[in-house]
Amino acid sequence: AEKMKVQAAEKLKESAASKYEEEKRKLQDEQENSTRLQKTIDAYKTEIKRLGLVADSERTDKDYAERELEDIKVRYDAALQEFAEMKAQLENCVAARTKLEQEKKYLEIDLNAAQEEEHQLE
Repeated sequence: AEKMKVQAAEKLKESAASKYEEEKRKLQDEQENSTRLQKTIDAYKTEIKRLGLVADSERTDKDYAERELEDIKVRYDAALQEFAEMKAQLENCVAARTKLEQEKKYLEIDLNAAQEEEHQLE
């Protein structure tokens, strides 16, 4: 009977040791999985942060481009205004030149008539 108690105790001890080793292995696997998951989470956090910085940079670039476009529009409008003013001045110059050429013709006619008259008086 004593021998059976000892054998039962040894079997119980072996069973407990086996369960302990199995639980120890499971715990180690869980710790490894946990470590792997933490690394994956950290990698995702890093990627999210990087994408956030890229998005901020793109927003900044977009804002800069929009301001640049506004500035170009203002300069374009100013250039159009200046062009319109120069065109008006050119049209005024052409009109004044046409008028002066007309006056020159009349003066030439008057001069020719005066020279003709002077010639006849001589």
